[in-house]
Amino acid sequence: MQAHNTTVQQARWNPVNGNYLLTGSKDQKIKLYDLRNMKQEDKEIEGHKGSVLVIQWHPFKEEIFASADAEGQISFWK
Repeated sequence: MQAHNTTVQQARWNPVNGNYLLTGSKDQKIKLYDLRNMKQEDKEIEGHKGSVLVIQWHPFKEEIFASADAEGQISFWK
């Protein structure tokens, strides 16, 4: 698995599909891992201007999550 370049601030398991793990880091990126294959998905999620402090999956839609950064930006992803 490819790691972040800096400290991981938060990691979250997908509550619907436990095979997916999201990580958010001080490098302003979010990474999605598929633990069945022990690899990073085919894209990094970029768009934050500050350290990613919080990530949270939607409680019952496995493809939706939210994130927030140190600059106060909140983003929703699908």
